[in-house]
Amino acid sequence: MPDMVKHLVRDFEQNANVDNARAMEAYMKNNFPFWGIKTELRRSLVAPFILEFKSMIASEQQAIISALWSKPQREFHQAALDLASKIVKKTNLTWLPFWEDKLMSNAWWDSVDYIAPSLIGPLLLDKPDLQEKYAWEWMESAYLWKQRAALIFQIKYRTKTNQKLLFDLVLSCADSKEFFLRKGSGWALREFGKYAPLEVSTFVHNHEALLSNLTVREALKNL
Repeated sequence: MPDMVKHLVRDFEQNANVDNARAMEAYMKNNFPFWGIKTELRRSLVAPFILEFKSMIASEQQAIISALWSKPQREFHQAALDLASKIVKKTNLTWLPFWEDKLMSNAWWDSVDYIAPSLIGPLLLDKPDLQEKYAWEWMESAYLWKQRAALIFQIKYRTKTNQKLLFDLVLSCADSKEFFLRKGSGWALREFGKYAPLEVSTFVHNHEALLSNLTVREALKNL
């Protein structure tokens, strides 16, 4: 185990809070155990390691992230993402398979909703051919969290959003009963609607019979 991970394990154990842990586990539907460390404290415990992490080469950074990801408590996964957030501008397409793997392990909405738009999204910005390739691979994988990633990886693209791809992806899963796909579709449309309100409004109204009520409600919330 890398020294950085050993130190974080020690620090998290020392700051465990049983009452907080119970509440956090309940909020996450008991999918993961928790130490009971809230966000502000967790980030303060991670902070001393950021400079060291940023100085590492990519393989070392990935080893740290994977070591944290293999731990059961959710705070370790969150700490891995805290560290990853500090190197986004230094990553490139060689990181994409690594993040795809993390979409499939210890996956829940909180990790996917950070990895897809904040870590994968920047890798595919201004690469429309690759956006199409990967988004359709994810959507056709029949794996829920990859499908949600396909819907939301463009959420931070603003005016650079691939409109046709987004609309086609939303329609491709419009008949799904999965809450996270319905909600994800609405979220993605709502975010794009901040920059293309007429296009989103027209799309939703033209396909309202196909889209779930949740998707429509979310998409039009701010329009």
